[in-house]
Amino acid sequence: MADHCCFCDTRRPMGGTNTLVLGSDWLEFCEPCGNKETLTNGETGEVKTLAEVFDLVREERKEELISP
Repeated sequence: MADHCCFCDTRRPMGGTNTLVLGSDWLEFCEPCGNKETLTNGETGEVKTLAEVFDLVREERKEELISP
């Protein structure tokens, strides 16, 4: 990872960003931007922060790895 937030355009210390992959879009973000920037579900209108979506995806992947 480059540790470069694509929202505030800043470099962070090693490990200072997360990357959310949605289809072919890769969104690298720092903690402040992750808690501020939002995504809207086009079908339901539900709005979540990048950090919330990142955590949901991470939990789903953990469950996939655990389930036989």
